[in-house]
Amino acid sequence: MNIKVMLFLFFILSTVMLNSKKYDYVGKYFDGLAIVEKNGKYGFINRDGEEVIPVKYDDVSYFSEGLARVELNKKCGYIDKTGKEVIPIKYDIAWSFQKGIADVELNGKYFRIDKSGKEIE
Repeated sequence: MNIKVMLFLFFILSTVMLNSKKYDYVGKYFDGLAIVEKNGKYGFINRDGEEVIPVKYDDVSYFSEGLARVELNKKCGYIDKTGKEVIPIKYDIAWSFQKGIADVELNGKYFRIDKSGKEIE
């Protein structure tokens, strides 16, 4: 094994070990970010182990098409990779985006939205 591979593996293992002490759960890195959990709340860290999206959500999904579904106080919405809420946390149920569209439910009504949050007819 060459030195670059060994250093890379050491870096990854060190990051995982450090974060495993700080968090109750550290997920796999996907698109540069990993889901983390502490005391039943979720957020995201980058490959340097920096918390880039605060651990405050009741549930999160991995990013899909640049947005992640988040749940807070039994309502769902979407954030971007900076943690900015781009589609309000107001839906009762929400699924991840696929081909620019997500299925959502609000007050018993199921419909689809685009990545701006606009209802698609």
